[in-house]
Amino acid sequence: MTVRDALNQAIDEEMARDETVFLLGEEVAQYDGAYKVSRGLWKKYGDKRVIDTPITEAGFAGIAVGAAFAGLKPICEFMTFNFSMQGIDQVVNSAAKTFYMSAGALPSSIVFRGPNGAAAGVAAQHSQCFGAWYSHCPGLKVLMPYSSEDAKGLLKSAIRDPDPVVFLEDEILYGVPFPMSDEALSKDFLIPIGKAKVEREGKHVSLVCAGKGTDTALLAAAQLAGEGIECEVLNLRSIRPLDFESIARSISKTHHLVTVEQGWPQSGIGAEICARVMESPAFFELDAPAWRVTGADVPMPYARGLEALALPRPSDVASAVRAVLGNNDVASAVRAVLGNKYALPFISFIHSFDPSLALPRPSDVASAVRAVLGNKYALPFIHSFIHSFDPSLALPRPSDVASAVRAVLGNKYALPFIHSFDPSLALPRPSDVASAVRAVLGNNDVASAVRAVLGNKYALPFIHSFIHSFDPSLALPRPSDVASAVRAVLGNKYALPFIHSFIRSFARAAAAQRRGQRRARRARQQRRGQRRARRARQQVRSSIHSFIHSFDPSLALPRPSDVASAVRAVLGNKYALPFIHSFDPSLALPRPSDVASAVRAVLGNKYALPFVHSFIY
Repeated sequence: MTVRDALNQAIDEEMARDETVFLLGEEVAQYDGAYKVSRGLWKKYGDKRVIDTPITEAGFAGIAVGAAFAGLKPICEFMTFNFSMQGIDQVVNSAAKTFYMSAGALPSSIVFRGPNGAAAGVAAQHSQCFGAWYSHCPGLKVLMPYSSEDAKGLLKSAIRDPDPVVFLEDEILYGVPFPMSDEALSKDFLIPIGKAKVEREGKHVSLVCAGKGTDTALLAAAQLAGEGIECEVLNLRSIRPLDFESIARSISKTHHLVTVEQGWPQSGIGAEICARVMESPAFFELDAPAWRVTGADVPMPYARGLEALALPRPSDVASAVRAVLGNNDVASAVRAVLGNKYALPFISFIHSFDPSLALPRPSDVASAVRAVLGNKYALPFIHSFIHSFDPSLALPRPSDVASAVRAVLGNKYALPFIHSFDPSLALPRPSDVASAVRAVLGNNDVASAVRAVLGNKYALPFIHSFIHSFDPSLALPRPSDVASAVRAVLGNKYALPFIHSFIRSFARAAAAQRRGQRRARRARQQRRGQRRARRARQQVRSSIHSFIHSFDPSLALPRPSDVASAVRAVLGNKYALPFIHSFDPSLALPRPSDVASAVRAVLGNKYALPFVHSFIY
């Protein structure tokens, strides 16, 4: 049965069932409707219940709303929803709001229906999708059927619903035949409003769509199936209310999300879905950022070639899916790391660290790491950082991995911090990278942002588990000490005064110590020399701590990547220098041991004296 016939059958059955139901609109009676949806209804029910109206949408939309207030159930047909702009005041301000404004005294059981979205060759004023427009308004229910069963079951439910319903059909789908089950052919067949339908099962990515977008998504899913990618196609059917539970359930199954719609991207249906995902626990199920496939952000062109480019095509959806799924090599590598004998202690560590960080499966952690590492630096990072410990991918301590992941993922600055490494990192849209880099580097509050990264509740566990695991004697009193040491090592504009102060302090200490030693040889001055030496050492410690504690909060680190490079250099393995140079060849660190020595010297542990001697002499 075609969608056109399914709609006709639904209207016929409801008019036969309820005498208060009537149809009005332009050419719906004697001409059988502009798209023949009302074929035969005028002959069957007469002028009283199938009413031709003048070409005045504001007028007959107002008549329909008034009839609904009087207790009737009008079906108001717009020849195209583009023309509903003439009567939108009646739809939004009268039908949608009066029940609320009258405290329930004036019901508004009415259906506004007609073709929506792009047709073919009718240009900009006849090709808009109004799903996002009307779903923005509280008081309206907005439905968008795809198949014949959708059309019949949803329209019958809309006619019976006590609230105003905007029923958005698609002209291109009117003549498409779909199979109808025996249940759907029944006069009692209804589809509940607000319930989505899984049109195709899949396990790799969720394609969330409605109306004609469902057809596009199904074609893309069939194409991707030949590449071994199984897409789950979720037909929303109802835009308002939105079946978010079904969306979240599908995301928890596939861990990837692509939305498909014909409307414009700005404030669209896909944007609403992505926002709800981000605001809900479903966000933590995603392995990669969600991707929206929409119509082009331009008025619809009239030229056929341009019109095709302005609408989402199956190839566009397929490209989006490939981009979201990303690099399978990285995913396999991370799974290999997390799937070894340390996986169970790793999960236990996370649960003991913070009960709110409940990762029930190692695959969840792998998904999170893939989202962070899914760029061209992932493989070198894995090889240099993990393989340097053990080529068999056996990490010495699960806490090392847990701490590193938590340090990156545990605060709101993680994404800008990662993006700042290289604007060419593989993200869905270049504008995302540019925005993230600007957010971090384009203001005077970079130092504050970095301090926020280092100073959050994950900083201390990260320092102790990640750095102390290499040498338990490394004592890091404060994250600000680390920031100061890194700034000195990396040679930025703050390095010179820091180093001068550092050298002067230790030079004074060395001179004082030598004077004390000379005096110590003299029996009468030995005790006085020792006291002066102790006072000089205390003065040096006080100078260092005073310098660090008085660090100006307005100072701005050149790049968050400096911090990452310095920490990797501290790790001291043979891959450190190539890894650092891969980010920025201008970072000239002669030896990782130099950086490690510098950090230890600043932090005042047992390595300080050898470093000072080698540095001064």
